[in-house]
Amino acid sequence: MRCFTFLSICIVHIFIITSCVKPTEPPDSSFNEEGLIAYYPFNGTVKDESGNTNHGILRGAVFTEDRFGNLNKAIYFDGINDYIDIGNQESLKTDLPFTIAAWINLSERAYFPPIFLNNYTENFYYGIIFNVVEDNYLCINICNGDSLGPTSRKTKRGITSLRFFEWYHVAAVVKSAQNMELFINGKIEPGLYSGSGGDLNYNTDSGVLGVSDGSIHDGKLYYYGKMDEIRFYNRALTDEEIDLLFKHL
Repeated sequence: MRCFTFLSICIVHIFIITSCVKPTEPPDSSFNEEGLIAYYPFNGTVKDESGNTNHGILRGAVFTEDRFGNLNKAIYFDGINDYIDIGNQESLKTDLPFTIAAWINLSERAYFPPIFLNNYTENFYYGIIFNVVEDNYLCINICNGDSLGPTSRKTKRGITSLRFFEWYHVAAVVKSAQNMELFINGKIEPGLYSGSGGDLNYNTDSGVLGVSDGSIHDGKLYYYGKMDEIRFYNRALTDEEIDLLFKHL
């Protein structure tokens, strides 16, 4: 009888304590829709889920498992000739500021693997180039439309070497040629500026995922590995919003 009474008291106390604890609420994700130009979740398609119909066209890339092991929930590029054409709609050719975010998983062998370009033109630097450069450093570039070279771009490069076969959330927030921020897994990445360009100019060529033009001598450069959850905004996300993308979206 005493054991039963003691057990009953414990149950009552546990009920009172758990009733007073406020359940954890999911963070407000409404910020994710503000200024969203293009969103590619790669859930078995290359459709833009932002509502702006910047839909992609597969050029060899295939669907694969995402960072959670779910099949056909990410995209895979073979590093040889795979890419995705995302078209030439006006909404893609945004002015400053802007934000790009993505999940990436690099495989070996890629040379300067490109992630996102909203204006791809061979032998010229136009628009925005978000890529990984030598030694697997994250990099963001804004380009003025001149021929390939440092005078045609303003660049910020990170200092952390990304490891192969590991998922990373990467982002770039650009407010001006002198105010460019890189993020890895929700945290600001220190970096170095280079290039003497500063303007952001476009032509009528399409945007692409997974291919760029490194130089006249190197020719086309292709991404080798996986990508997922690519987001492109026409505004500067805050540090807190980038962290929410990494942790919750």
